[in-house]
Amino acid sequence: MTDSGKASSNLKSPQRLDTPLPSQLELLQLPQQKYNIDGRWKCISCSSQNSLKYSAGLHPFAHMKCHNCGDIWNPSCNTTSVLRRFLSKAEDPVAIPKFEGRLREEIPFFCICNDCGQTWRAKYANMLQKLKAKNKKATGKNDVMKESGTLLRTSLVRFGHMKCDCGATYSTDWYRFSVRHDAYFRVGYSESGYYYLPKER
Repeated sequence: MTDSGKASSNLKSPQRLDTPLPSQLELLQLPQQKYNIDGRWKCISCSSQNSLKYSAGLHPFAHMKCHNCGDIWNPSCNTTSVLRRFLSKAEDPVAIPKFEGRLREEIPFFCICNDCGQTWRAKYANMLQKLKAKNKKATGKNDVMKESGTLLRTSLVRFGHMKCDCGATYSTDWYRFSVRHDAYFRVGYSESGYYYLPKER
């Protein structure tokens, strides 16, 4: 391998902060329960480590704002695997990989307010149901297979319903993410690689 090849192989993604590998003893002690957080991100301005603690509510990671300097997360800040950038800036409704069940209640996509760092969960957009109603009214049938082939293979979400508590109004410039499972941290549930918390009984 050439020197240039070695250099390129050592480059790390600017979006990901490597989680330290636990020792064998830590593995036996279930380190993900020890952390009681879901990940970390590193502030590019002051190098502080910030905890990521997931919530099943409207604000999945509260505020992604550095606890030390107050800067808001930006793409130069490294994160652990619980966050994955969703780079699409498409207008609502936005097509994402299809999900069912619990993930329809706890949408594993969110965005960050550029002004204050508050996180906002996307909402499920049931466009297929609307198509069925529209088609039934026009034809008396519920069959929308031909008209909605793409919808049957994807889920649709909306980001544009947000008006942040700080007064800012959502725009497609707000950074979008999906929430992913990271086994080194707190134990949650994983479905198709997405992360969610068990529903309280």
